[in-house]
Amino acid sequence: MKSGEKAPVSLFIYSVFIRELRLVLASPLFYAAFLMFLVIGGMGSLNAIHSSGVVSLTPYFQLSPWLVMFLAISVSAPMLLKKPGYRDISLMIPNRMGSALAGKFLAGFLTVLLPLFSGYLLVIFINAADWGTPDKGIWLSGTIGLILAGISFFSLGLFISSFQKNITSTFIIGFMTAFFLWIPEFVADKAGESLHFVRYISINYHISRFSQGLIRIQDLAFFAGITALSVLLIGISLRMRSGKSFFRALNPVYTLLVVLIIVFVNLLAIKLDTSFDLTRDRLFSLDKSTKNTLSNLKVPVKAVFFSSSRLPSRLKHLRNDAITVLKQYGNVSSKFSWTVLDPDTDPAAKKLASDYRISEIEIGNYSHRKTNLERIFFGIAIVSGEKIETIPEAVNAVRSRTLEYELTFRIKRISSPEINILFSSGHREDSGDDLRAPFNKFFNNLKEFKLKRVNLTTDALDEGSALIIAGPQVTFSKNEIEKITKFMARGGGVLFFLDGLKMKWKKNISGIPMHWIINKTGLEELLEKRGITQNHDMILSFRAPKLPVNQHQTMTYPLMPFIDVNKKLMVVPYTVSSFSVKNEKDFKSVIKTTNEAWRHINVYEENRSWPVSKDRGPFITGLLSKGKEKFFVFGDSDILRDRGFDSVNTHVIFLRHFINEVLSDDSLSHLRFKGRGVVWISPSGKSLTWINTRVCFIPSILVILAGILYNFLRRRRKGAK
Repeated sequence: MKSGEKAPVSLFIYSVFIRELRLVLASPLFYAAFLMFLVIGGMGSLNAIHSSGVVSLTPYFQLSPWLVMFLAISVSAPMLLKKPGYRDISLMIPNRMGSALAGKFLAGFLTVLLPLFSGYLLVIFINAADWGTPDKGIWLSGTIGLILAGISFFSLGLFISSFQKNITSTFIIGFMTAFFLWIPEFVADKAGESLHFVRYISINYHISRFSQGLIRIQDLAFFAGITALSVLLIGISLRMRSGKSFFRALNPVYTLLVVLIIVFVNLLAIKLDTSFDLTRDRLFSLDKSTKNTLSNLKVPVKAVFFSSSRLPSRLKHLRNDAITVLKQYGNVSSKFSWTVLDPDTDPAAKKLASDYRISEIEIGNYSHRKTNLERIFFGIAIVSGEKIETIPEAVNAVRSRTLEYELTFRIKRISSPEINILFSSGHREDSGDDLRAPFNKFFNNLKEFKLKRVNLTTDALDEGSALIIAGPQVTFSKNEIEKITKFMARGGGVLFFLDGLKMKWKKNISGIPMHWIINKTGLEELLEKRGITQNHDMILSFRAPKLPVNQHQTMTYPLMPFIDVNKKLMVVPYTVSSFSVKNEKDFKSVIKTTNEAWRHINVYEENRSWPVSKDRGPFITGLLSKGKEKFFVFGDSDILRDRGFDSVNTHVIFLRHFINEVLSDDSLSHLRFKGRGVVWISPSGKSLTWINTRVCFIPSILVILAGILYNFLRRRRKGAK
């Protein structure tokens, strides 16, 4: 009966699966590979994470493919060997060869799966140790990639074992063949554009995307193709083993058809270029704010990507990533178009790049012998009518996954009217002292706003949507404070960048320590009415950048503490002061230092030995209002000045964010931080030993005990029989 025919087949597959699983679990090789995965993969990854100070699964996914290769080939090597005097009965039963292979594949799949899912211990115990929260989406996609690679390696190992008599030769040939699949990417890196397609047959090229949190159809097709081709070759080998001639075993028509299907599926997958983004921040998908910005376009906008054809090999994938993003933009709105031009081969494109003020950038090609500098084009111009916005060095934005923000922000700026921002002057804000740089770079970079200097003594504030008060050193009069209060009452946003201490002298004299004293601005009462007290202090921290003292020495400079605005953004102010509030919940955003920061109150004299006071953090350095009044206060004005504005590339993002917040424009708030920052290991987290014990040592002991117990019971059962 037809209904009864399926049961024997499934039972046969199950019996082969159980038999092979028992053989694998009885093999010392499996436990050696499992332990190697736990110890090298787990401990090596954790040590790398701890050394970098960043909670990232990248080290794990850099090590794991090699360990999976070792594991899969170790498991598959003995399964189809042509052992003298031994024949696998399951492969000799008529019309059951496919079922026998299915059982072996299931056993191999399970044995590869067990170690891979033990990798989730990393995620569990990194969380439990309070180090931070890894991206579970990246773990999931990376594990899917490792599973697919493991199945491919397993099928490859099965094929090699099918025509070998010796397990040692199977290992060697298997490893050499699998290793060969890593080589094409290196060949493509060294070769020119003509051999760039060779990269597609590299294991690393495909598995690297999985480890970034992206599942691409072409990567799935590649691993499916490797597995299908291996199974096809296994079938040929086994038919030849049963006594058939090579030609009959080959079955040319069937073999050719399968190969053509594999090639067609891979070409179709490349053409479709479909992917699934599993990252926590949806790094490979367009943000909702981007789609809204594109959908609301009233006029045509065109992006021109100037990209050299002679890009260094390590930048070629970045070019493809940039084109992928531009394609996504074009799919959202018909008013957005894009094109790619090569200024290296097209003189007209080179002239156009010059007209758009996109010039060549220098890129270093490094080797163990020498360093070569190459000049390339890698910039994007956004054009709408006569308005032009540029990203001259787009390579950095693509590499850091922030290209979407850079594009969307400029598209919005080019297609929206300017907003008037007033900038307070007349209180020695921009005095031109040796130690107080001007605000020129701030004015030049924030082009989406029409910045205008105003003197609160004589000028009205009617034309402005927001007011910036940065670094005053002369007290505001009652009349000026009344103007500010009325401006806030009618809905105007105000940003206060106030220094709690000011320099005692106008010039820095060599050999004499810098000296800071109390800075009274007259704004204290205005802030007090809003629940804020400005402290006249100096915040220092050893969580700060290292600056050169001389040619051979650097020094941590606590006057420039690293301050986390949120989990995605960090700023580095210079001589920052703090604020006190009655209730932090009254504010939408509170910016603080870390616990180890300390402060000096009322006066501070620079001391390069950096004595630490008993007054420790965390200290509040910034506050964003929550109620009807829109204002932001920050304890440093140097972050706007030329010296500090571009010392860290996050400062312009920081300023744009809070200007938009006081303007009640949060349309790009999520996108602004998308892809930025890293999860730093929390200083209060548990030790490396604590987490290594739980991720590596305890599971390793359990695996060893399980192996000993299984083999003991197996031998006991055999003895009883």
